[in-house]
Amino acid sequence: MKTYVITGPSSSGKSTLIEHLQKQGFFVVTEVARGVLTEGIFHPSRDPFLYQQEIARRQMEAEEKMREANADIVFLDRGFYDQIAYCRHAGLAELPPEILLDARYDGVFVLEMLPNFQSDGVRIENGAEEARHLNEMTLKEYEKRGIPCVRVPATPVSERADFIIRTLGEKI
Repeated sequence: MKTYVITGPSSSGKSTLIEHLQKQGFFVVTEVARGVLTEGIFHPSRDPFLYQQEIARRQMEAEEKMREANADIVFLDRGFYDQIAYCRHAGLAELPPEILLDARYDGVFVLEMLPNFQSDGVRIENGAEEARHLNEMTLKEYEKRGIPCVRVPATPVSERADFIIRTLGEKI
């Protein structure tokens, strides 16, 4: 199984791309943090570290289920190293290192931000500049672990999907 993370700043179209890839028949793991925020039980404004711990717990569960799926290619809407960047950005304590033991990714596709940053009530960044900064921190987390990162231009979702599939075709 090959596992690829789709990451990028908030408002870059990650969830839309993940949905598009799923419709094309790929196995996907949707963004865990969005689900946690939407539920409203855990929130970074109340207890940022508890919020990150809950995301880590659910990400571990999602990735365990992913491994059981026995798919050839899996796309994840964010991965563990996105979360490490969020913790560093917020000045939080590091998450326990054991959560990273199973964080094995074959590559990362980094989406460029779309022209108009949109707050949807779920995003926690305070605008486009903070989202860009956090994205660069996230990219560094993957790169320093030797995980190949490919930037995906800000084009329509179908073109992004085609770009990713072409890129994978060159590597397979």
